[in-house]
Amino acid sequence: MEILWSGDVNSDEWTAALNAFCDTYEDPTASFVWKDDQKRESCNKIWTKLQTCKDPLTPDTLTCLRAVKILLRGRDAVDCILSLDAFAVYVHLAETTDSTVANEALKCAINSVYARPDFIELLLSSQLYDRLFKLAQMAQLVDFHLLVWRCLLATFENARAIVYIQETLRGLECILPTISYCIRFEPQRFPTDTKRIALVTELLKALYVLASTWQTTTELPSHITKLTDDAMALLSSILAFPNRPTLFNLKSNAVNLLLMVHHPAWMERFEAHDGVEHLIAFVEYAIMKIRVEKSKSTQVLTPAVIAMHHVVKANRDGFRKVKLAIFHDDDDEVIAPKDPLNKLPMNPPPLTKGSLHESFCSFMTSTDTELKRCVSEFLYTLCRSNATEFTMRTGMGNAVALLRLKGFV
Repeated sequence: MEILWSGDVNSDEWTAALNAFCDTYEDPTASFVWKDDQKRESCNKIWTKLQTCKDPLTPDTLTCLRAVKILLRGRDAVDCILSLDAFAVYVHLAETTDSTVANEALKCAINSVYARPDFIELLLSSQLYDRLFKLAQMAQLVDFHLLVWRCLLATFENARAIVYIQETLRGLECILPTISYCIRFEPQRFPTDTKRIALVTELLKALYVLASTWQTTTELPSHITKLTDDAMALLSSILAFPNRPTLFNLKSNAVNLLLMVHHPAWMERFEAHDGVEHLIAFVEYAIMKIRVEKSKSTQVLTPAVIAMHHVVKANRDGFRKVKLAIFHDDDDEVIAPKDPLNKLPMNPPPLTKGSLHESFCSFMTSTDTELKRCVSEFLYTLCRSNATEFTMRTGMGNAVALLRLKGFV
């Protein structure tokens, strides 16, 4: 590889060496060790070559981008390809109609912003961030949009980028239509389309970060409120897809988003779009994966339990549906205590093995303390915070930890 730092960039020999370098180290797990001066000189030559072939595009354009992407895996002695000028070239090439070049340029952009909040601040102070965001509105293939959003997500390490996309660029107005297109264009193919699944998953992650900025506000901005129905319809549609392994991560991200959008108005629209039923079905599927197949850890269930807890606290119809699904009744009458709590049965009433009721009772003694706590609090709310009903439905042996925490025993 010596030719890369000592040769003439316009020679066939140097071009051949560059191609060999790319082919050898394309695999992300591959590594190489150069002295800093060798790496710096090679980087400068590749950068010089890239600038000469960005307009018009040549076969060398793609090769240079591949090399830059590889060099950007490290941050030492590559200053010239970490600069604002370099990022401008990556965005410029991402704007081209050549999808292969555009995708490779985006990979360079991702590597150049990753874990660099100060650099992202410079992008926000220029027009480059706006240009990067506009890539998400281009008519391009799914692969392209996946890379754009991965790059934007990487910029969220700088909190100002989150606010800027939320308030200035109106990010939700771009994200929601993109999700809608992905899941509603030939919907029968979506559950097996790994590229579309990956893109929607990244978009849900972006929504999660954006939603975190107004999670605790009592009054949502008007530009967000008007999107409530569309957003909840999409979340419900995602959860409505058949439960299968290829969609588990996607649905888990949809559930995570519910943790951020639990305002009563949002929960009302989620329930109106049958989201509660779909959430319950996903919880049943997750429990099967945990208890029967043993292919998932208990940690995957905790967010879903918290999401259902938000539903029952925020929406009366949602409360009724969840209670009916778990306890098979929606009795609104408070159970009057007949005996002191410590005289109630240690075990819950006879339960069907694998039912939601039986499964949740089993999780109340789980070694996963976070799940144990969340399930107990959720069932307590579902029992209208009535200690007697809670104990009668779950058994004193399961209920005692929470009852003790709340001062009942």
